[in-house]
Amino acid sequence: MNCAAVKTGFDKVYISVGNQIQKRIIENILPYFQEKYNTVISAIMDGENGERIGSGGALLRVLQTMREENAGFGGKTLFVLTGGSSKRAPNYALPGKATAAVGTENGNPIRVLDAVLQNASYLARQMKSGLLVCCGDIVVDCSGFSEPLRCCTAFCVYESVSIGTRHGVMFPDRSGKLCEYIQKGSAQMLARTAERYGLCGEVPVDAGWLYLSAPYLSSLAGTAAPALDMLRQIQGEANLFEDILPVSAEKTEKNAFLSQGEAALRRLFWDALRSESFVVCCLRQPFLHFGTPAEHLDCIRLLNGTGKTQYVCCDIAASSVVGDGCLLENVRLSGNCRIGSGCLVTDIELLDITVPANTAMCGVRLRDGRYVCCVYAVDPDPAAAGDTAKRDWKALLFYPAASFSESYRLYVCADPSAAKISAAEAFRLADAQYFLDWREYLSDLWQTPAVLSPGYETYRNSILKKHFADLKTPQRIICVKDRVCVELPARINFSGTWTDCMPYCIERGGEVINAAIKVNGKFPICVTAERIRARRIEMCNADSSRAAEIYSPNGNESVLSECNLHRAVFRALSISADALTDHGIRLTVSVSGIMKGSGLGTSSILLYGCFFALRELCGLLFTESDLLRYVFVAEQLMHTGGGWQDQGAMIGAGLKRVFAASGLPQNIKVESLLCSEEFLKLLSSRLVLVSTGQRHFGRFIVTDVMNRYLTREPETLRAFESVIALNGRISEAIRHEDIRAFGECMNLHAKNLDLLSPLIYNNIIRKISEDCMRFADGCSICGAGGGGYLAVLLKKNVSAEQLREALQTEVLPLTII
Repeated sequence: MNCAAVKTGFDKVYISVGNQIQKRIIENILPYFQEKYNTVISAIMDGENGERIGSGGALLRVLQTMREENAGFGGKTLFVLTGGSSKRAPNYALPGKATAAVGTENGNPIRVLDAVLQNASYLARQMKSGLLVCCGDIVVDCSGFSEPLRCCTAFCVYESVSIGTRHGVMFPDRSGKLCEYIQKGSAQMLARTAERYGLCGEVPVDAGWLYLSAPYLSSLAGTAAPALDMLRQIQGEANLFEDILPVSAEKTEKNAFLSQGEAALRRLFWDALRSESFVVCCLRQPFLHFGTPAEHLDCIRLLNGTGKTQYVCCDIAASSVVGDGCLLENVRLSGNCRIGSGCLVTDIELLDITVPANTAMCGVRLRDGRYVCCVYAVDPDPAAAGDTAKRDWKALLFYPAASFSESYRLYVCADPSAAKISAAEAFRLADAQYFLDWREYLSDLWQTPAVLSPGYETYRNSILKKHFADLKTPQRIICVKDRVCVELPARINFSGTWTDCMPYCIERGGEVINAAIKVNGKFPICVTAERIRARRIEMCNADSSRAAEIYSPNGNESVLSECNLHRAVFRALSISADALTDHGIRLTVSVSGIMKGSGLGTSSILLYGCFFALRELCGLLFTESDLLRYVFVAEQLMHTGGGWQDQGAMIGAGLKRVFAASGLPQNIKVESLLCSEEFLKLLSSRLVLVSTGQRHFGRFIVTDVMNRYLTREPETLRAFESVIALNGRISEAIRHEDIRAFGECMNLHAKNLDLLSPLIYNNIIRKISEDCMRFADGCSICGAGGGGYLAVLLKKNVSAEQLREALQTEVLPLTII
């Protein structure tokens, strides 16, 4: 399946979403689609508070929004219906079926929305104005359509009567106008009606794609305000294909139409639209409807021309086995997993689990930190599958547990004593941020497998072996204080990036120029260590609603566990509950005011804060140098590949040179670069952070960079030479307090990073950087691999407000401390 990037030809694209969780997920991926299709795309939630108002209500919301934005109906607009809870396909209840993957291209997922936008672009060429409505779970091949779209048009495909019983069927008269519209009629009714229209064996099934002309939109828009008010009052829904479209069918009888739904609501549509007519455009093609798991798998086979299993952003252990005809999307299988044929498995991490054939399964992490494995049958009869899902949506019960695998085991054995949760409740309480983090993590892992060269692991093992050989394990831990709270800055680096990471720093030594910063006038990072009565170690994240976790040295947690950082700290110090006397310890971390994956060194600085707070709480005897080294060790325990520049920024004041000579152990040193207070104030007044909305997992980028270094790629070696040379230039700019030269060095820093790895700057970040340079003397990514923020040195007399208004993104002031 080829979904090459094209400009859609629409002035604006709207996408409906069913609730806040779905809106957050959709908006997270919109930048990718906006860049790929060079089109402005906006997500619109059904109701203001997430209440369901149906496809018709969603269309009315779009028409209201267009008027509020003064867009009018004279341009070309696309509206993709993706909202709803996807009860017939619960795997996509959170993100919506339009985001479902159908294959891959050049390592990137191809989604249903890709196919919708691609085919909608063909119709845009035939439109002068108006709005095209597309169902986000139906793909229509419009590549051969070449007729001008002048009047309202409903697209359909010829399909069997059995398929017609599950959808709308539209019968045109001899002139092509919509004459009769039957919604989910019986097989006998459809067969008799088809015979009257001279059809045999097949019926024109509504494809869910409608072209609405500007006059029709004006008439429908007049009903928007009263119809939406009525929907709020009755807490009901308006279905575009049941309550609105049939009005324009010639043979629709008024009294029968009004009696089959909310009469007052339908009367509004009748009075406004009865004089409007539709042309029916019948296409000869398969009906590609991503309705149920079985239909989804069938569509993938048709689109890709193969029955082989499709893997999208997955990490499958060599010891795990997957059958034919499956789709696995955002899945990690560890140990000896066995997945049967014909399964649809999404957004889950499994260990040593056996799943029978024809099973649909998805993972939902709840906001309280528990994991729910939702399991359904892939019923080959789409009608039965749909009816079962709708009937049992609240009655289907699953088991929250400490992991997805444990949740699945409880489901299999149907433990009567275990707590249960309904599918509806699980999706309502889903943790959207975890969902996004998991997808992003596996996407990065998929594109850059985290397999480091053997040389890296040799160094890592040497560091850990030396550390634990020299470490004196504490026999007793006594809290000398009740509570220690540490507020910490973030870090911004200006040159030398990546030279502090293994194995480069061990083989050649490293040097980074950076500074600690307040963001928006505040310290964004906080660590609290406190004595508690219970004799245990509690690990907390103040930014999460999940309960505290209890530390166990032998715990086996998810790679995305919010407490992996805490675990690395206690492991590096060899502290366990056994060493505690008559009390326990609670360690709490928090980051506020900046996004996750910011590139501002938050993970390493949190580690630094944890070691510092525990030292103060328990009177532990280690030095500032020990603190820096412990963070470096914890990074290796977490397998992040992190270096030592972030924690180095915590030492001293102003602009710093953080460095270490080659060899083991790394003896990390920090020196402040001399310059006046006036120069630091000038830099602080002109430096800002610009949000890119992007997040990367740095561990995958360090893998790519260091593998290139270890294989001695000439371009990478030259880039490292340039990185090191730049340290001297920026040091000179600081010494001479030359702010223009400082900005030029920032631009060179960005160029060098781009040469080290293509993963550091994606096209979105690159475009934002280019836009920033109209207002800036310097611009560079803030971290080695985060990408969440760009550091921008504003031109003289340019304000942060001007940049914010021009970019329409978050721009934060910073202060070098």
